[in-house]
Amino acid sequence: MFNSKPKTLKIRYLFTALVLLLVFTGFILRSWELAYDSPIPDSHSVRINSIRRGTIFDSQGHELAITEDRLTIGIRPSLIKDIRGTAEKLRKLSGISEDKIQEKITRYKNKKSFFYIARKISVADIDESYKQKIPGVVIEKEQARRYPNGELSSAVIGFVGLDNEGLAGIEYQYNDELSQNHRGGLHGNNVHLTINSIIQKKLTDLMRTEFEKTRSNYAVGIVSEVQTGKILAMASLPDFNPNHWNTSKTLQRKNYAVATMYEPGSTFKMFTLASLLKNNMLDEEKMYFCPGYFEYKNVKQTCPSAHGKGDIHRMMKLSCNTAAVAASWNLPILRFFESLKLFGFGSKTQIELPGEVRGSLKSPGDWDLYLKMSIPIGHGIGVTPLQMVAAANSIANGGRLLKPIVVGKISSPEGETLHKSKVLEKNLTLKDNSGLRLRKLLQETVGPGGTGFRANPQIEGLTVCGKTGTSIKFVN
Repeated sequence: MFNSKPKTLKIRYLFTALVLLLVFTGFILRSWELAYDSPIPDSHSVRINSIRRGTIFDSQGHELAITEDRLTIGIRPSLIKDIRGTAEKLRKLSGISEDKIQEKITRYKNKKSFFYIARKISVADIDESYKQKIPGVVIEKEQARRYPNGELSSAVIGFVGLDNEGLAGIEYQYNDELSQNHRGGLHGNNVHLTINSIIQKKLTDLMRTEFEKTRSNYAVGIVSEVQTGKILAMASLPDFNPNHWNTSKTLQRKNYAVATMYEPGSTFKMFTLASLLKNNMLDEEKMYFCPGYFEYKNVKQTCPSAHGKGDIHRMMKLSCNTAAVAASWNLPILRFFESLKLFGFGSKTQIELPGEVRGSLKSPGDWDLYLKMSIPIGHGIGVTPLQMVAAANSIANGGRLLKPIVVGKISSPEGETLHKSKVLEKNLTLKDNSGLRLRKLLQETVGPGGTGFRANPQIEGLTVCGKTGTSIKFVN
């Protein structure tokens, strides 16, 4: 007997496919209408964005990012009768050659109902003739972002896209505050950074000199207020000009202070000493002997020099690897790990900047002999520059690990403070007596005979503490 079911199913499939085709065709036609046939005035038109993006200030009230009016020129080619005359007028407005403008109008004469010839031209740079009506030309007033200081603090401030949406840095992180007014006004709120532009400029200039001299791939510098966690300066090199961010490379736009990690090397020894002090395991009178290495069960950790015999004071002045490993050898791995976690390693600092990485601190169960020898001297662990600064701050301020602050406050367009950042204590890393002992050791490190003696300006009344370090760069 003949079965008609396959034929019926085929008809149903064809009918369904036809309906879907009609629906998609409708969508395509509507999209074309919206994109190309939307009503656009054939002459001069002014458009003001609904919300004017707020200003970004430094801690002293200097403008770091501002919004200004600029002009955008569009073309409705079907309404242009005198292509050459129009191109001549637009050359004066846009700076684009007449030949290019004529070529573009001719090319799109029968293809596009509207296109832009130039976006966001600086009003100060164009002739007043833009006010006259030109048939087939649409002139719109648009808001554009300008960064008065160019490259200065560019990694922190970030930049916006063509539509004034934040794409990086503070511009991205605080996009809602800057581009919205929760009270219904026409201006966005303002963001006030803790960055001091004078300190930022001095830091960046010093860094750039060494960066170029050493032909480094990148450099990072941070200046922080130890009692509050406020970031007074944060510089990354290579940097970029946010006014022309689209001509820069991705690596120039990266904030290396928060978005990259490295092995800190011997600078990390201060946290090894802190862990020993916290656990009452640092004997400052004990003598160590350095033959140029530390060895256990045929696993060896080298030292830059054979430092001979000395107590922890002498060995830290010389940045001896052998003494650092030997001093921490009997410290239980779990206690060492917990102490490092209190200093913030392996966790984000929670600073108000995008792209922060948490670093790398292996869990106690993953520590082998290699890590037991390498972590005390700052290898086998990954940290961000900001993590190191926040942790070092806690040594300087008596043992309080503070959240780094880069945004001091948010204000309304009228200047009213809407939100003010508060000092946030995250952990207690050291008791004050331990902090005093550690600062004494670090003071000797930058004293005469110490590896960091160049860091001490020897200004009367000024006490300097620090620790030098050399990281390892992995190649292939």
